[in-house]
Amino acid sequence: MTFVDVLGWAAAFTIMGISLPQLLLLLRTRDTAGLALPTWVINLGTYIGWLSHGIKLRQGPMSIPNVWGLVCTVGILIVLVRTRKLNVLKVFAPSVLLGATMMGLDYFVASWAFGIMAMVPGCISMGRQGWELTRAPDVSGVSTASWVWQVATQALWFVWGILVGDLGTIISTFFSVIVAAIVLWLLLLRRRGWMPSRR
Repeated sequence: MTFVDVLGWAAAFTIMGISLPQLLLLLRTRDTAGLALPTWVINLGTYIGWLSHGIKLRQGPMSIPNVWGLVCTVGILIVLVRTRKLNVLKVFAPSVLLGATMMGLDYFVASWAFGIMAMVPGCISMGRQGWELTRAPDVSGVSTASWVWQVATQALWFVWGILVGDLGTIISTFFSVIVAAIVLWLLLLRRRGWMPSRR
């Protein structure tokens, strides 16, 4: 097993930990305060896209954790649908459309097009959660552990992408690690008592 293989599997194990703390918190408390629904709708679509990308590249470290991410994210969305009394079709249809669009770009255009497509919704998703952290009066429903995992995962995938020369992974994760770090910083500020001014 090469260093690149080890790094890929390390990234795979970290990605498997991103959504799990959030899902466990929701299952335990049913507290969705501060949780941005669009973030999880987009996450589901990107998990679909990344699973397909991993299959295309024949990379188990990329495929397997995205199955896990799909399962956890579907669980999170189900809790959000039930607690907020949302329309299931309106929640899940955009995810499927996003995933299908990412797959189409990957298979019919190029990896770099997939990377740009993956980067945009990924950064919007994380940015939306960051925005929610600056607006929500209560953020007790947001898992800090999930965001620590998010930063670590994006950093590992970025390095892996460089080592294997996959432009899709490099493009997407370069911007994603920056946005994830900003969201984590905002969450840590909120945990320390910072309250954004209301104007």
